[in-house]
Amino acid sequence: MKRIVLFIPMVFVVAGCGTSELNRTNTCKACHTSTAMLQAADPSASPSDFLVTSGFLVSPHNILQCADCHRGDPSSASMQQAHEGMVLDPSLNPDTVCANCHAGIVQSYTTSLHSTLAGEQAYLQKISSQYYSDLNVPDRADCQRCHASCGSCHIERPLTGGLISGHTFMNPPPMEATCVQCHGEQAEEFMGSSGQSPDVHYANGMQCIDCHGNAIHGDGVAYTTMWQVQEMPRCGECHTDVTTGASTVAEHNIPQMTYLNCTVCHAQPYDNTYDYSSAFVGDQYIGAAGITVTDFKIGLNTVTTESYLYTTVRHYPITRDTFDYFGMGLLPGFDLVPTWQATSPHNIQLITPQNGGGQPGACNNCHTDRALFLTRGTLDPDDSAANLGVVIGPPPALK
Repeated sequence: MKRIVLFIPMVFVVAGCGTSELNRTNTCKACHTSTAMLQAADPSASPSDFLVTSGFLVSPHNILQCADCHRGDPSSASMQQAHEGMVLDPSLNPDTVCANCHAGIVQSYTTSLHSTLAGEQAYLQKISSQYYSDLNVPDRADCQRCHASCGSCHIERPLTGGLISGHTFMNPPPMEATCVQCHGEQAEEFMGSSGQSPDVHYANGMQCIDCHGNAIHGDGVAYTTMWQVQEMPRCGECHTDVTTGASTVAEHNIPQMTYLNCTVCHAQPYDNTYDYSSAFVGDQYIGAAGITVTDFKIGLNTVTTESYLYTTVRHYPITRDTFDYFGMGLLPGFDLVPTWQATSPHNIQLITPQNGGGQPGACNNCHTDRALFLTRGTLDPDDSAANLGVVIGPPPALK
C-alpha cells in the first residue's frame, strides 16, 4: 500500500508536465510549484499569488499545458525568456481558449453585462450625447476596470489579482474572493459590514450565486441594464405564497401590496453616494464618491420592466461636473436620467422598523412618516431634473 500511495502523486506530476515539444522540459511548473524559487525570482512578489498547488495538479484542467493557454517559453530556465510572449489572463480572449471546452458558456457570456459592462456605457452615452468619445479615457480607467473575464472569477481575484487557490479552477467561485471584490457596496450590505444587520439570506448560509447563479453567465442576449435580464432573481421565485396572495402573513395579501417592491417593507437603511470626482493625479487615475450617507428612501419606480409603483431608491454620485477634468460641459444630457433610481438593497430582514413585524398600527410607520419618502424637499436643486419624476408627495393615505 505504501508503494501505491507514494507512486500516485508522482504520476500526476509527471503527467502534468506533458510530452509536447514545447513542454518537454517544463520550467513553468518547476518554478510555480516552489515557493523558494518564486521568492528567489522576485522577492517583492507574494508567492501565494503565483503558486500552483497540488489541487490544480490533480484537476481536469491539468491535462492542458501551461503554454497552451499562457504561451511563453516553458523550455527556458530564464525567467525573462520563459515569460516572453506570455498571456497573463488568457480568458480575456475566451473564444481562443475557454471556448475550446466551454463553447456554450463562452457564447452566452460574451454578451452578458459582466462581460460588456454595457450598463455603464449606455448611461454615459445618454448623458454625454455627442461628447461620449471624450469620456473614453475615464471610461477605460474607471468603469472598464471591472470587466470580468472567466479567469477573474474562477482562478484569480478580480481587481487585486493573485490566485484564489493555487490556480485551481473554482466552481462555484468563492463569494468573498470574487463577488465581494467588485460589488463591495452590495457585499457590505449583504454580509452586515456596512453597519446594519446581515441580510437574512446570508445569515442563513446563502451566497450570491444562490440567487444570481443563472444570470451570471448571461443568456446570449445583449442587455443595456441589469433590470432587462430575464433571469434576474426575484423574490417571488422562492416566496411564491406572497405573489399568489396565499401568504400566512395577512399584510402580504392586501391588494395594495402589488404596488410595492418587497424592499419597501423588508430592507434596512443603505448607503447613498454623492459628488463623484474623476481626474488624473500624475499618471494615476483617481475616481471616487466624495460623500456616503446611510439612508432609506421610498420613491416612484424607475424601471419600466417592473410592475410595482413604489420602491426603495438609491442616489448615484455622478454630478454635472464629475468629468470636468477631461473637458467642460461633457454631460449635456445630465438632466435626462435621474440620479435617484430604483434599487434592491441586499440587507433584507423579516422585521424592520417600517413593517413593525405586523403589529397593530404598523401601517402608520410608513404612511405617517414623510422622512421615509423621497420628496422635493430632499432633492439637491443642482442635481438631475429627472429626479422630479421619482419623488413622492405626501405619503400615500391609508385606506
